[in-house]
Amino acid sequence: MIAGILFVGGVVWVTISQITYGGDFVLKKKNGQWRFLEQSPKTLNLIYFGFTKCENVCPLTMSVAGSAFRELTANELENVSFLFVSVDSEHDTPERVSTYAAQFFPAFTGLTGTKAQIDKTIQLCPAGYILESNPTAPLGYTLTHTDKIFILNRHGILIETITTPRNKEDILNKIRKNL
Repeated sequence: MIAGILFVGGVVWVTISQITYGGDFVLKKKNGQWRFLEQSPKTLNLIYFGFTKCENVCPLTMSVAGSAFRELTANELENVSFLFVSVDSEHDTPERVSTYAAQFFPAFTGLTGTKAQIDKTIQLCPAGYILESNPTAPLGYTLTHTDKIFILNRHGILIETITTPRNKEDILNKIRKNL
């Protein structure tokens, strides 16, 4: 009995650990449609899912990421991109998201899209979000989202994550390790 449970558990673990995340996706940028694999992806592409009206988590992560990018050499910057993807399709426009991302570092790209586009994109990473109406919240809604930076290679395959990115050294080390 115990051997059977261990065997099934092992099969499930092996199956889950072999899932490959990533792929191509289409979102909206301030000047039109944006397709990941057609936009000359860099060697490393960091992706963060959030929204522009986030009060705490997003600004902190984006600020730390901006600080890390300021420490990169010119050669490293040529090979790394940072994509901020808003999951708030109802309130964030491509223009707003672009302005928001660039305030943390000028080369950061802000993207959003329809709910269907965002849902397809977020499924490419082990991430998620929940948008709920909440009349007592300051915004009239609450939005909860994964707080990780996902690192994709130039082929769109997820190769690394940065969990709760709260210091620039963690981000710099992951970038330099994977370049």
